[in-house]
Amino acid sequence: MFNLMKADLQRILRGKGIWITGIILLILILPLTMGHLGENVGTIGMYQMQDELAAVGIHMPHLMMGAVDNLSLFIIPLISFVLMTDFGTQVIKNTVGVHFTRSKYLFSKILTVSTLAIVFHLLYIGIPTIIVTIVAGFGGTIGDFFSFNGLAILGQLLFMVALSLMGIFLGVLFKNTTIMVSLYMVITLAPIMIIFILADVFGEGLLRLMDFTILENMSLMLQLDTIGQTDIIRAIGVGAGLLIISLFGSLMVFKKAEIK
Repeated sequence: MFNLMKADLQRILRGKGIWITGIILLILILPLTMGHLGENVGTIGMYQMQDELAAVGIHMPHLMMGAVDNLSLFIIPLISFVLMTDFGTQVIKNTVGVHFTRSKYLFSKILTVSTLAIVFHLLYIGIPTIIVTIVAGFGGTIGDFFSFNGLAILGQLLFMVALSLMGIFLGVLFKNTTIMVSLYMVITLAPIMIIFILADVFGEGLLRLMDFTILENMSLMLQLDTIGQTDIIRAIGVGAGLLIISLFGSLMVFKKAEIK
């Protein structure tokens, strides 16, 4: 299984796609980072009681992780590079049942995509943290950094893995990149837009439906120190539930899938 992961990573790193995705990530990161420089962060996390506090390095993970739609979309090309290219070639037919069992093959893909998603997430928050630290200072100790950001980062990594598994489930279910991408975006982004439209027409009471959307609960990972226990349980439950359903769904579908 790890040999397959190694082969996948070597193939991906030799290709242009992952590097283009990385460049797009940098293009997205840099203006967001510059925009946060000097920003008043007196209302986030443990600093919420302070009236004026300019952003320093320690604040950047929270500020960057607020854009959960950006983070979720970067999973799409990772799934395409790791899994969907196999369906378009003879690789999967020559691998599954010949060198690896279906379960080992699928778990290698899950681990590879999840690992890359975690790396991209950490780069997304790590690069701005370094830049702002150089320009404006760090603003605390390493202990302060993990005290302030640790739970939020772990919570969002749960969702990054869950979204990776959801994309893989859609991939093995339909074996088509276009359908996988379309449904992934519909499931992650469309509910929020639909709820806002319906709330505008039928009343703001419908905004409560936001509590059950993936990205809204991913955003709540930034507020674990301020929200109630019920909200924490629901938010983590949405992430964990998505992960478990997608994992078992992928295994069940791929176990019976026809390999061409």
